[in-house]
Amino acid sequence: MAEINEVLSGIVEQDSIVVPRHALVLFYEGVLKVAGFGLGGMLVMAGKKAGLTLAEQFRKELGRDITTEEAVTVMSKLFELTKTGSDLQISVEGNQIKLSMKNSFLAKDLSNKKPVCKPISGFIMGFFGSITGKNVKVSETHCMAQGEQECLFEGKIS
Repeated sequence: MAEINEVLSGIVEQDSIVVPRHALVLFYEGVLKVAGFGLGGMLVMAGKKAGLTLAEQFRKELGRDITTEEAVTVMSKLFELTKTGSDLQISVEGNQIKLSMKNSFLAKDLSNKKPVCKPISGFIMGFFGSITGKNVKVSETHCMAQGEQECLFEGKIS
């Protein structure tokens, strides 16, 4: 597991930029107001590409595939390291995937009738799709922007 932690730290350090969370959330909120949810598909695809890219970087750096169990650990540590959210719980059982988190950086300061964490849904799809080699469909079923206590993402691996 130390090897995976080292690779994750290196990838985050090499490929991440620092943007104040508040500024990013204000930008995201503005985009949602101007474009509405017609932009949702593009946000999901952007997140999916990011998830695919991270999985590919892991394979390249480790020189091997990572297991689903290792992928759960990687995603938990990544979300913690990048402050994407807190209290992350991920389960992959059979063909079901479920992820819950509090303090989503996209949702915690927004108010909306619909879930707003489209890029995170896409990221989960891309990352776990690449890891499993299967099609992964994920949607956010509960969102802090809707007044929920946490964001909940549920999906299927097929």
